[in-house]
Amino acid sequence: MRKILSYITLMILVFASCKKSEDLSKPILGLEGDTWETTPLDQWLKTNFTSTYNMNIKYRWDATEYGVQYTLVPPDTAKVRAIMTVVKQAWIDLYAAEVSETFVKKYGPKEYQLVGSLRYNGSTVTLGEAEGGSTVRLFDVNAFSLTDREKVKRVLKTIHHEFAHILHQTINFPYVDYQSITKSGYIGTWNQTSVAEAREEGFITNYAKASPNEDFVEMTSIMITEGRVGYEAIVSSIASAEAKAAIRAKQDIIVSYFKQVWNIDIFSMMDRCQAALDAIVPPPPPPPLHSQLGSGKIYSTVKVDTLVLSGLSRTFLDAYKAGSLQLGTLGNAGRFIEFLTFYFDAPDKLRLRIQYRNPSNLTSVFNADFAYDMSISNDGVVTLTYVGPPAEAVTVNNNARTIEPYVTSLTQGYLQGQFQLDWPGGVPASSPPVLGGFYRVGNADDYFFGELGN
Repeated sequence: MRKILSYITLMILVFASCKKSEDLSKPILGLEGDTWETTPLDQWLKTNFTSTYNMNIKYRWDATEYGVQYTLVPPDTAKVRAIMTVVKQAWIDLYAAEVSETFVKKYGPKEYQLVGSLRYNGSTVTLGEAEGGSTVRLFDVNAFSLTDREKVKRVLKTIHHEFAHILHQTINFPYVDYQSITKSGYIGTWNQTSVAEAREEGFITNYAKASPNEDFVEMTSIMITEGRVGYEAIVSSIASAEAKAAIRAKQDIIVSYFKQVWNIDIFSMMDRCQAALDAIVPPPPPPPLHSQLGSGKIYSTVKVDTLVLSGLSRTFLDAYKAGSLQLGTLGNAGRFIEFLTFYFDAPDKLRLRIQYRNPSNLTSVFNADFAYDMSISNDGVVTLTYVGPPAEAVTVNNNARTIEPYVTSLTQGYLQGQFQLDWPGGVPASSPPVLGGFYRVGNADDYFFGELGN
């Protein structure tokens, strides 16, 4: 009897707790999925990524994605569109234009996950990572600024770094050949080497020392993100000839891999990325040419080839033509000037090399060097004073002494006085050849320019 009463009491309690006004079909939050209203940001992401490229952009916080061992924060929704604009314009659009939208759909990650903070790993931090070839995570979103060119470049480098991982994990690059170039340099403690030190060892960054795979994607991302001019400036800054050769050898493998495997011209990608970067955040005013050109600087030579360059001033071309015609009268052999090269040998010395040919033996090239005393003012005005054939390099000097009387309209006439060093058009070219100009002080219509080298 006691048991029957207990059951009756239990049933009364159960029914009493279930009022008819309660909806027992309501889902329990977290067990049947969260819902939210579609925002303008969601619609923009859907239009530009999900509908077109089948990419999900996950910015609403889900801590289960990132590992409980890390302390991370959600992304600021105000930063999401800005950072994904960079992804769209300077990564997706680049590959879509260079290859096709189908390529991006097929090989692009299926999901981007955005995290507000950096991920700290002891003494290093993670800016991005690719997982399983299908997911890319971007960290430090909350520090992003669409008006800060360096932060935009950092995000771009991360994006191109991670996508290069996806590509080589799909079809690998010539791993054995690549890692043999600097085989002894790969170390687990890469973060104990500075970027400058790593470059003198043949690595484009210190992180490239972590492994051949990281080396490959660091090279790829730096080349694309820096563009031709920025990349060449990095390579030019390396003092070690062996290190430069190693970088160039890796570059050759990357160029060949992208062309042969993916039909991608990596140099075209470099140009496309710079154009996209400039459209997103305009570059700062360029440094003055005289800070870049000179003895011991990024550029130390200027090559003037009138058959290649267009837009040279009439005054310069007249002096050049007169010098070439004068040279042709030497022995009535018809010798002619092929091109000029200026060498900044020392802070106060400039050397002009005239390369010329003889029609009777076009396979042979002749050089003649002429020295100038030089001074450069703080605002980039260079003053040139003709000296004559230098005392060294006997073979060259013999040519110089022979032709000296026949090229005076150029060497002693035109190429003396004061010139303002400046970038043609006011800015350096975004892709090679990078040109530097000499503008006659007091006459804006008198100038020449040439290809910068080192």
